[in-house]
Amino acid sequence: MTYVSLKTMERVRDFCRGGGLVIALERLPEYSTGFVGYEENGRQLRAIVREMFGSIPLRDPIVKNEFGRGEVVLLRSETDLPKILHEKLQPDFELEKPAEPVLHLHRRGNDSEVYFVTNTSEFYQENSALFRTARKSVELWNAETGQAALVAVFTVERRGVRIPLRLKPYESVFYVFRDTPEPRHLVETNADEVAVNGAGKVLCTTASNGTVYIRVAAEAERRETLVKDLPAPFEITGEWLVTFQAYKFPKLTKRMPVLHSWSDDSDTRNFSGTARYELEFEIPTGLLEKGRRVTLDLGTVMDASKVWLNSQSTGVTWKRPHLHDVTRWVKPGANFLEVRVSNRLINYVAGLKRPEWADKVVEKYGDYNERRRWYEVISREYGAPNIPPAGLLGPVRLVFAQELEFEI
Repeated sequence: MTYVSLKTMERVRDFCRGGGLVIALERLPEYSTGFVGYEENGRQLRAIVREMFGSIPLRDPIVKNEFGRGEVVLLRSETDLPKILHEKLQPDFELEKPAEPVLHLHRRGNDSEVYFVTNTSEFYQENSALFRTARKSVELWNAETGQAALVAVFTVERRGVRIPLRLKPYESVFYVFRDTPEPRHLVETNADEVAVNGAGKVLCTTASNGTVYIRVAAEAERRETLVKDLPAPFEITGEWLVTFQAYKFPKLTKRMPVLHSWSDDSDTRNFSGTARYELEFEIPTGLLEKGRRVTLDLGTVMDASKVWLNSQSTGVTWKRPHLHDVTRWVKPGANFLEVRVSNRLINYVAGLKRPEWADKVVEKYGDYNERRRWYEVISREYGAPNIPPAGLLGPVRLVFAQELEFEI
């Protein structure tokens, strides 16, 4: 930047003198803007620059100078800017392993700080995140479930609070840091999930057999316990009764011994709406024990699901993974499962014939309109040969996990 107004430069000087950081990129200001008194203003501006930056070596790629309570930096190349910013300004949120899909927003209140963290990808993200905050009591808010709970595993470091980060595909959460005293907590564990379970207790959950350990803050030794006899996932199979009914689609009921896409069958290929899957299945005695959590995993669902087990609603899922906690509702012996699956409108639109007016519009206005490429949309959607899969594709399983309580 060659030209800067004198008033702006005076503000920059005062900011730096008060403790601010000023970075100049490639060159320093030389002239003041405006026509009135520009020569005198220019002399005063250059005097401020000399006062702030001092004598500048010609060949040094990075020039630093302390000014008042602050600091000025001159960079000869913009390639050094990220390095200096990282050195001078601690990241607000820093991942141990670089992960572009994980994004965040940070807001400060009078007595709390809120971090919104989101996974923008279709894959799981497992990482460790450093939150730059001095507050040492942290809560996890889940906007999807409406639950809020204390975070049980974190480490207080010099630069902030480090938390293990496990985000499902497209999952978003809030971390809320408060001024309340640092609670008793864990700093290390190999459990799949950990939750504060009342005063002085944590509830750990693991989906595999083996040793589960925890380490409490300010303690050197791990605490361990052995998990054994946890059964493998139980696959739910049988002849599903599937009912289709939607706008301009007469009611259709069919048997489906093997789960597959609606688009694989000619009579449901262009169905868009909600289909109801029903199945009665048996759970062997011994799979359900006290302290064992049971999760219904629907596998692949295109696109959204709503589930009832034994006439009890277990919730709605609209993105992977399609998991439902059914611990309260599942029982030994006979169980009745109902899954309602809704897909997108594209399957219906793909079965429509291309309207006659489209060719007339194309003939008059050309293949497409610069503002809206409607012709491309029509060609792609109407009568499209390739349409996305739809329905409950599975495999549908019950997954078991052991719950373990530790006093801390």
